Amino acid sequence: MLRVFREAVSTGTIIDQKSGKKQIQAKMLSEMMALDKERALTTMKAWAKFVETASGRQHHTHFATLDEYIPYRVIDVGQM
Repeated sequence: MLRVFREAVSTGTIIDQKSGKKQIQAKMLSEMMALDKERALTTMKAWAKFVETASGRQHHTHFATLDEYIPYRVIDVGQM
């Protein structure tokens, strides 16, 4: 997934669309680019960063307090 987002940021398109997931990503990028190319690329960069830093985290962690939980989840709501 990260490779696809990086490809989108660098080329403005997703060339390899063999899998269904890549086809969906390419369609989303295409529609975003048609609306606003600059912001579409900014969004793809942010999405790639999120995939790189947050998407692989273990989501079964149990938190004892809200103070422990918030830093873990802040990335999911756009902290970057």
